[in-house]
Amino acid sequence: MLGVRYEEQDYSGYSYNLNAYKSETFKIISVGPSFRLGNKWYTGISPNYRIGFQVTWINFGVTMGNGGTNLLISPLSVGVTNIFKLKKSNGLEANIDLGPALLMNWSDLYFGVGIAPGIKYRYKLFAIGIDYRYNFMNRSSVDYRNWGG
Repeated sequence: MLGVRYEEQDYSGYSYNLNAYKSETFKIISVGPSFRLGNKWYTGISPNYRIGFQVTWINFGVTMGNGGTNLLISPLSVGVTNIFKLKKSNGLEANIDLGPALLMNWSDLYFGVGIAPGIKYRYKLFAIGIDYRYNFMNRSSVDYRNWGG
């Protein structure tokens, strides 16, 4: 899937700039293009509804917003998918998945967990829709500015 993502990040933790723990939580809201590669497996006997399991092997995107420009990589997310048949070749798909998240900008690297619900209109193999991703990121995970000495 290639698409545009709306994303919220929730950060709290250690501030390397202040050399102290920051207990406040702040939100970063961003939008940007994304790419996702995965598989879906459906089950059920109803001709109009199927439930399934999905694995997203890699999901990455560039986000731009009040937090600057960031690169988000989310490897190996798992979740539930549902498809509702409208006509012979089209339908609605509703998904939710959960998995690890890695966020990089020009000065920091964060690890966390993301949850991503989405809804899509599907015509044969083509789908267009909206994905919303909320990431719980730990600011104190890694400071890579001092790597290499």
